[in-house]
Amino acid sequence: MSDPAESHYRLLFAGKVLEGQHQAVVKKRLGALLKVEGERLEKLFSGSPVVLKKEADKKTAARYKAAFEKAGAKLLIKVLPGSDTPDAAPPAAAHTNAPVAETATPDSASPDSATPDRVAPDTTQGLTALPVGADVLAPEERAPEQATSVSTDHLSMGEVGETLGNASPPPPPAPDVDHLSMGEVGETLADSSSMVTPAAPDVDHLSVGDVGEDLVAALESIEPAIDLDDLNFDLADVGADLGEADDAPPPAAPDTTHISVQNSD
Repeated sequence: MSDPAESHYRLLFAGKVLEGQHQAVVKKRLGALLKVEGERLEKLFSGSPVVLKKEADKKTAARYKAAFEKAGAKLLIKVLPGSDTPDAAPPAAAHTNAPVAETATPDSASPDSATPDRVAPDTTQGLTALPVGADVLAPEERAPEQATSVSTDHLSMGEVGETLGNASPPPPPAPDVDHLSMGEVGETLADSSSMVTPAAPDVDHLSVGDVGEDLVAALESIEPAIDLDDLNFDLADVGADLGEADDAPPPAAPDTTHISVQNSD
C-alpha cells in the first residue's frame, strides 16, 4: 500500500501541445507512446480534460510528465486532497480545477509499456514530417475564410449543343454559272473568230543553196551595194577632232559709243 503521508496526483491531458510543436505530430507520438488510436486517440485531443491516471505517486507523475514533454504534449497534474507536499504539482492552477472526464483513457494506457526512449521522433535533418493528410497550419494560424459573392445576373444558359463562341462569318455566295456551258470532249474552247493567224513571212528574196555549198564564200562574191571608190573622203590623222567645223564668223563687237563713265567726286 502507498504511504498515506506521500503526495498523490491525478494525471490529465486536454490536448494541449508545447510551444513550437504541431498537433498532428504530437498526436502521432502520443498514439505510439500510449498505444491508442482511432476514436480513443481523437478523444485525447477533443479539448476536454481526460484522466490518464486517477491516482499516482510522485515518481509516476514525474515519469508521465517527462514522457509527455518529450512527445511535445503538455500533461496536467492535479494534487489530490490530503497530500502534504502540494509543491510537487506544476503551477497550473487553471488546469487543476478543470472538470475531469472519468470515462476516458483507462489507467492501463501508461508510458510504462512504451517508454519515451522508444518513440522515434518524425524528424529528418531538423525537419518534422507530418502524417499524410494532416493540416500544415494549426487552427489559430489559419486565415479566416472570406465568403465571395459572384453575381450571375448577366449570364444566361445556352441551348444544348449551341456554339457559345463567336459565330463564324457566312460562306461566300456560289458564283453565277448560268451563262456557262460544257463543251464536248476534245472541242476547242477558244473562239475561232477571235484567233488571229500570223501573216506568212516574205521569202521571195531568199534562195536555197545546194547541199554542201559554202555560204560564206558565196557572200564574199556578192558585190557591195556602195562603190567605195566613188566616195570623196579623206582620212584624218590619228587623234584629230572629227567634229563638224564651225565656219560661221565671230559675232560683231557691241556698240558702246552711247556709254560714258562719270567720276564719283
